[in-house]
Amino acid sequence: MTHRHYSLLFSKALLDAIPYGLLVTDGELRIIHANRWLTERLGIEPLAVASCPLNEAFPELPERGLLGAYDVVRNTGQPLTLSARLNHYFLRMLPRNGSGLAEMPQVATLVPFFEGSHLTGLLTVIQDATDGVIAEHELLAEITKLSALHEIDRAMTTLDLQACLQIIVTRTRALFNADSAALMMVEGSALRLVAADGVHGEVDKLSIPLGSGLTGWAAANRQPVVVPDVQLDSRYIAVDSATRAEMVALLMMRDECIGVLNIESALVNAFAPDSLELLQTFAARAAAAIYNARLYGEVRSANERLDILVRAARLLSAQLAAQPLLDSVVALVAEVFAADRVTFTRLDRAAGVFRVAADYGASDFTRRELWMPAPPDPEAIAHFGHAHVIPDVQEAALSGGNLAEVIAYEDLRSVLYIGVFIRKQLVGGINIYSVGQSRDFTPAERELLEALATQLSLALENAELYAEQQQLAVTDGLTGLANRRQFDAELARELDRAARFGHVTSLIMLEIVNFKHYNDHYGHQAGDEMLKAIAAVMRRDVRAIDVPARYGGEEMAIILPETPPAAAFDAGERLRRQVAALYGAGIPAPATVSVGVATAPEHGDTPATLIQSADAALYEAKHSGKNQVSLHQLQ
Repeated sequence: MTHRHYSLLFSKALLDAIPYGLLVTDGELRIIHANRWLTERLGIEPLAVASCPLNEAFPELPERGLLGAYDVVRNTGQPLTLSARLNHYFLRMLPRNGSGLAEMPQVATLVPFFEGSHLTGLLTVIQDATDGVIAEHELLAEITKLSALHEIDRAMTTLDLQACLQIIVTRTRALFNADSAALMMVEGSALRLVAADGVHGEVDKLSIPLGSGLTGWAAANRQPVVVPDVQLDSRYIAVDSATRAEMVALLMMRDECIGVLNIESALVNAFAPDSLELLQTFAARAAAAIYNARLYGEVRSANERLDILVRAARLLSAQLAAQPLLDSVVALVAEVFAADRVTFTRLDRAAGVFRVAADYGASDFTRRELWMPAPPDPEAIAHFGHAHVIPDVQEAALSGGNLAEVIAYEDLRSVLYIGVFIRKQLVGGINIYSVGQSRDFTPAERELLEALATQLSLALENAELYAEQQQLAVTDGLTGLANRRQFDAELARELDRAARFGHVTSLIMLEIVNFKHYNDHYGHQAGDEMLKAIAAVMRRDVRAIDVPARYGGEEMAIILPETPPAAAFDAGERLRRQVAALYGAGIPAPATVSVGVATAPEHGDTPATLIQSADAALYEAKHSGKNQVSLHQLQ
């Protein structure tokens, strides 16, 4: 292909307007043109590399072995993509401002051009992969955090206080990439070091008066603190002259500061302000470990009670899903307290009421009907922070919701109860009832319930974090629909179920008409808003058993279990009309979709064949005028 031919295909103005890097070479890898996006980020003049061999213009390519990719493309005649995950970048460029990366991560695609069977040139497309890399880093950070929290919770099951505290400081230092981590306990009017990692000197003798230094100030004022540069903070007392950044979290037990968890770094601004919440989570683990250990010391002779705490800790650390966790807890509590009835009532914040989430021995009426209003003020909420006993609930004439009705129906008498909190927010309560006659709950039983509630709080927090990560793993971040991975899994599962029970399953594939033109004309943000609007229509229009998903780019899909072809066609047509009606409701131009419909087993009995049939129907819809629905027709 001659330079003249290239000029016909790629005008300089067009290439320079494209918002990613384009590098055009001839078949011998001599540079014909590098567009403005690329030259500006490389800091070079376009004419400086024109007609240069690729290896001379960019010597880093042969140095890093990337010229071999061009040989593969020239030999096979097929495009080749070089991912950011394997190569990190194609050509070294400065990172995007605020990304925190050393250089811009990139995805490069090498595309060959032919005249007949003769290779005449190659186009290299270089795209900024910063968003994907940052998202991957954030997900990895969340997984690392969950792993650290889970390891600490498992360490707590041993009730070996020193080993547990050492794991906490070691994992804390590693997670925050700190130079040192230390855990200090309040003893009288000073803080004494009890566990450390990376702290130099005679650590067993280290003691800091309350109110002195950042750690002493935080403990005395019951206020966690993060300091970007300690040399600019008058509260700092130099224990290690290399320290520049410091962060201090509090160990709290029953509204009392019993110690601090402290990390230090030699780098200024080493810790982000939002990192303090995570450090406080680790401190809460340390406080819980200390609480369990103190409880162990105070009731050393009560071996049965200690066995219960160990069993509870092991049980809770083995569960990551909330409902099985709650079911296990109420069963354990019923066994340990020899209770007639146990309920865990969970707060429905939207409705402002407590309802039964798990129970032992309760009637269907109680499970279905019991509701109690949420505490009306902070003072009432604080009441649930400790275990309380009502000797006779019938004489107490309790009111609120339909509790009095349930008490009479179940013939409930005495109750021992406590609230369960996550990050200081009341989320539910454990209630232990006697039936038919009153029961004297002892102070030891109250303390035991408080210990179990503390364990349950930590386990529920882990379960929430786990559920969030599970949801992120199967959800498209922009539209909130199922992502491609979840779509593939759901389709395979549904087709297997349909085959076993002799049902049909339909699949709708839809594509936004002229979406690239819409993006180019109105901008990618407007394109994102259109995708979200169409996703909202899909969620609103489908049944609970249907699975709407983002298949990729501007393509979306809906799995319709037990839906014959005609009904699936009607669903596709209804969806098409509703999308067309979006114009004027925040969508600056008419939005239309082409829709393809196929049904298993008639049009395919495997995920691959059903997708192929639905895609063929979509192709027919697009090439028959677009903005219409096509049902796959067997040849």
